[in-house]
Amino acid sequence: MIHHERFPEPDIPVFRKQPSAKKTASQERKTAIEFYEIPDNLNKSFTYKVYKNDELAKQLNRVFMNKCAYCDCNYKAGTPDDIEHFRPKGAVNKFVGFVDQKESDKPGYYWLAADWDNLFISCPRCNRAEKYDTGLSSELWGKKDRFPVADETKRARKPEADLASEGALLINPCIDDPEYFFTYVVEGNVKEIGLVKPKDELNADEKKRAEASWIVYALNRPPLVSERNKCVTDLKRDISQLVTALWIFVKRNQIPGADIIYEKQNLDLAIERLKSAIEKTAPFLGVKRQMFRQALEWESVKELKQKLNVDLADFL
Repeated sequence: MIHHERFPEPDIPVFRKQPSAKKTASQERKTAIEFYEIPDNLNKSFTYKVYKNDELAKQLNRVFMNKCAYCDCNYKAGTPDDIEHFRPKGAVNKFVGFVDQKESDKPGYYWLAADWDNLFISCPRCNRAEKYDTGLSSELWGKKDRFPVADETKRARKPEADLASEGALLINPCIDDPEYFFTYVVEGNVKEIGLVKPKDELNADEKKRAEASWIVYALNRPPLVSERNKCVTDLKRDISQLVTALWIFVKRNQIPGADIIYEKQNLDLAIERLKSAIEKTAPFLGVKRQMFRQALEWESVKELKQKLNVDLADFL
């Protein structure tokens, strides 16, 4: 999970403000508010269409670089994306004490169903609830309509409510920096490499937010941990290969008249491989950045800086 900079509401048809326009965000919001002002409709479903707009989906994929906003996986090749509502539109599971309600409260944050700042791109496994076998128990993970807040008495239930006062517990990757909250296991027991957990230095409120997000976004579901484990292994290999390629190139270049074409090609390939692994569009950047920062303390990497004036931190 990483931070994403969300650009302002894009100038696309569904967000244009023509009073007579149909199927725009503003018109749908107005209709939904009118629908839920009728008491008999509070437990009924409203049909939302704007958030499913293809051009809107393209803009969201620009923000999140074709990756899941929550787990940072690159899923586009194998599964369709879900346009996800940070604050759920249809119903809300309060998830008090990290325990599911038997029935979610209806309606949800219906006035935000097509709000640009409330829309995210998510992989289905983060967005939907699924059971996972952790080896000790079978647990239900995933966001669905879960949205815990710090003060349930201040939860926003109508459009005029102040969203900030309810104290959303879930980390918002477009506002918060997830890397401030989480740390990854990148050394030690190979079975644990790839796990994510709240940082020890967080205060009580921050830790509660990290724990809520860790559960709701299913950040430690076994398939995801396995993928992060592989990323750590691959990145360690890429860094080691670059260090080796640099030393070989430098030593070969010190030989008068030596042909260094082969060494230069190997070095360029090693550099390109590492850059590709940690570029912004690459998956699982949170664990990769942490692994990379720890690798800067390797003796072989520090020696590069001391003797060759090559600082791998420049790659970040």
